[in-house]
Amino acid sequence: MKGAEEECERSLEEALKIDADNVDALQTLGNLRLVRARDGEAKVALKRCVKVMLQDPSNLPPIDSRMVTCRLLVELECFKDAIKVLDTIVLDNDEMPEAWYLLAFSYFNLKKYLNAKECCKNVRTQMIKLKMDKDTDPSILELKAGWEEVSKAIAKALGKKDLDSEDEQMKGGAGAEEEAEDDGFETMSEEDISEDEDAQMKE
Repeated sequence: MKGAEEECERSLEEALKIDADNVDALQTLGNLRLVRARDGEAKVALKRCVKVMLQDPSNLPPIDSRMVTCRLLVELECFKDAIKVLDTIVLDNDEMPEAWYLLAFSYFNLKKYLNAKECCKNVRTQMIKLKMDKDTDPSILELKAGWEEVSKAIAKALGKKDLDSEDEQMKGGAGAEEEAEDDGFETMSEEDISEDEDAQMKE
């Protein structure tokens, strides 16, 4: 297995010598390095992937590919980069609970609790709208568990007992579906992360 991974990495590096902006190769290389516990090198490849990916907003990779990149970025705790790509995803399709969850998780880890709370609301909204709130598929149950954990952590950070009615609505409370239809979709990432980036520039 190790020999196959090394050969794969060599092939990817050769491909990138020919085309340094090959998003698929950068993503795969980042994933391979993460699997091999070379997190620092994985971050380099994936950050380059994000930079290339976002150069032309009119020619973004398919959503599925961008979601793979975001999952890897979140695993590596590259939350600001993940937010940048996730924003493009929810702009293209705002009915993706996992994308909203990853946004909430990323904002929470950046201590942007109000933004995280709004994204958590969108997770709940879309799960109800897509009738996923009662789904027993393991991947959906995992998403719901993650959503509940982040929601409670956000509420604790904001000094509240819970996120008010969100828990009840996810469990099928009265009027949940009607309210879900009325909720808007908004990301505030560009405004929200700009302060952090400005602060880093000054350091």
